[in-house]
Amino acid sequence: MNVYKTIKYGNSKIRYKVTRSNKRLKTSQIIVEKNKVNVIVPEKKSDQDIKKLIKTNSKWIFTKKLEQKSLPSKNENTLLYRGKHYKFQIHKGNKNSITFRNGRFIVTMNTFSQYNLNKLYQNWIKQKAILLIPRRVHIISNKISIKAKKINIKNLKNKWGSLSDNGSLNINSNLLKASQNVLDYVIIHELCHKKIPNHSSRYWNLVSKYMPNYAQQKKWLEMNRIQIF
Repeated sequence: MNVYKTIKYGNSKIRYKVTRSNKRLKTSQIIVEKNKVNVIVPEKKSDQDIKKLIKTNSKWIFTKKLEQKSLPSKNENTLLYRGKHYKFQIHKGNKNSITFRNGRFIVTMNTFSQYNLNKLYQNWIKQKAILLIPRRVHIISNKISIKAKKINIKNLKNKWGSLSDNGSLNINSNLLKASQNVLDYVIIHELCHKKIPNHSSRYWNLVSKYMPNYAQQKKWLEMNRIQIF
């Protein structure tokens, strides 16, 4: 059951939605978006503990909301690709297609709608990702001497990537919307789990060894989450 609540922060109010997960969720999650805050908690977490969680993180939530509001909207006349926003032109035609050339997207559609544009754009991103991301994985794998058994490019809904128990590397196709440095960070992040299957200080030291400025890329993903998914 979803419950909407508010908590005061300074002269402002933070409105948030509480979702109690019926899955085996062990830790609470706070997802901050431009116009809403989602708090996903284990099913048995008390209302008092939830309120304490929000209060403890209120400054962080408020800062994140300000950051999200400063980001360009998904509905502006641009599409995100390799970390940059590019304008697009719409042309009428019988066959729907999208191409990228000379720093601009050329979109051909019979009937324009934001839904049709998003669907066309997402399909284009996935096809490009299937072509380009594995090449980048191979380059990084050879550089850091950690290789994945298999590479899967998927349109993941809530993860940037993962490493399966069998050693297969799963990468979110939407990362092609991010810069190469951000993509490299996710690849390195997951490959390092082949050596250390946790997020201990030892693990982060290993990530830092291969990418000293990984925190910068990690922050970019946090700030641009809405635009990428």
